[in-house]
Amino acid sequence: MKIQKVSWRKNSTDYYREDWFPENRKVVIASWNDGPLPYGTLLWPRYYSEVKRSVGGWFRFENNADLTFEYLLSGLLRYTQDGVTETVSPGEIYLMHPGSDVVFHTRGTESFHRCRLMICGTLARELDLQLHLPGRNRYRLSDPGPFLARIRAIAERMESHKTEDAAEISSMVYRLIAGFASECGGGRMDSLPEPLARILRAMRETSAGSTIRDLAGEHGMEVHQLMRLFQRHLGASPLEYRNKLRMESAERLVAHTALSMKEIAGRLGYRSPLYFSTAFRRVFGVSPSGYRKRNRRSWSE
Repeated sequence: MKIQKVSWRKNSTDYYREDWFPENRKVVIASWNDGPLPYGTLLWPRYYSEVKRSVGGWFRFENNADLTFEYLLSGLLRYTQDGVTETVSPGEIYLMHPGSDVVFHTRGTESFHRCRLMICGTLARELDLQLHLPGRNRYRLSDPGPFLARIRAIAERMESHKTEDAAEISSMVYRLIAGFASECGGGRMDSLPEPLARILRAMRETSAGSTIRDLAGEHGMEVHQLMRLFQRHLGASPLEYRNKLRMESAERLVAHTALSMKEIAGRLGYRSPLYFSTAFRRVFGVSPSGYRKRNRRSWSE
């Protein structure tokens, strides 16, 4: 079976079997890529779909650009995200994190019916980190009905393409994410052990920060204790978490300021602009200067 490859929005590439789209039955599709400024660059539901499929197939997002919620109404779907494979059942929500590589597939004659909401913008990435969503991908809500109603209400607003609705649409998305994180136990800082909450506050104040050893010492614990806290409650190492914070700050500074790349690298604690550029390209798939040009061009269009 021939494999298709297409570029997606900004930083992502899709790969899929050539029979993927012809075999999908589209129940609802709503798209409004990036949306009106400033909401489109901050927090925006750029794409919604409700799809049924009755034959096997697979689809891959490489360096997924969006925070994506998938709600499965029937059937089974298997997802692999950053090396972790999980089977999602009806009534469960699967979360694709920005910057991840994700494959989802079915086997043989397995069918599914799922809803998807793809959310773009710098605030989507920040919420993914600050609400402690990274580290978990599969969720089951006690009552998924309100969640499903919310994403469908967002899709209905998207279909209208009314610019005057932009503020409310962006606000609906924020409430969806915050409510979801709160119900899943990851949306409140006070749900974390106080030492970890204190360390996270310190890390967000400066994405350059200290070494992990210094960070542990500053908060009166051993490195192995710090590592266990992060893995248990966030599903990431302190270094991984700090690097995500750094890249979120980098994206904001590159896209929304006139600072030179040397100044940005210095603010974020990189040894040189070249090292910063390499790290940025690894996450966003383009150099910092290329990312800035692309964003400035999209604003003017």
